[in-house]
Amino acid sequence: MKYILVICWSQVGDISSLQKEAFLVGQKIAQTKNILLYGWVQRGLMKEFANGCRESGGKVQGYYSEFLENCEDASKDWIETVFLKTNEERKEQMFWKSDMCIVFPWWFGTFSELAELLLLKQGGFYNKPIYIYNKEGFYENLSLFLGGLTQHQFIQKKDTQDVIILNKLKDIIAKID
Repeated sequence: MKYILVICWSQVGDISSLQKEAFLVGQKIAQTKNILLYGWVQRGLMKEFANGCRESGGKVQGYYSEFLENCEDASKDWIETVFLKTNEERKEQMFWKSDMCIVFPWWFGTFSELAELLLLKQGGFYNKPIYIYNKEGFYENLSLFLGGLTQHQFIQKKDTQDVIILNKLKDIIAKID
């Protein structure tokens, strides 16, 4: 059993197929007897991951902080909710508990979480794989950015060794075992 952290936008955006794909990833997490970890907002892509997992008999663990109090009601009885005081504590708990991370297209909150994971990885504190879904080239610029940082020796190749950008959903799903 693995704890799989998903990081994504709490909105849907204009890539309509992402909703179904998030649901499918949630299903795969349940089918493989893994546990879905996420930042506990019950809308957009986050909701689709959670619903896919739950509807397939899986376990969902949501991390909720006072920061989110005005955003969402945390009283869903099918989600094991971990309440924390600050958003920083929320992220820290999700990161440390996870065995791997899947990143879908994002907004600033997702970018913040991904940047923090990359910083922890560079410092040797997060040695778990990060799989980034490059749907419709969404992360092409991130790939170029990381390549440029390596090329100009701002980071070492080992700092992004387990940061894997994948273009197809089937490749993301194949990483869930």
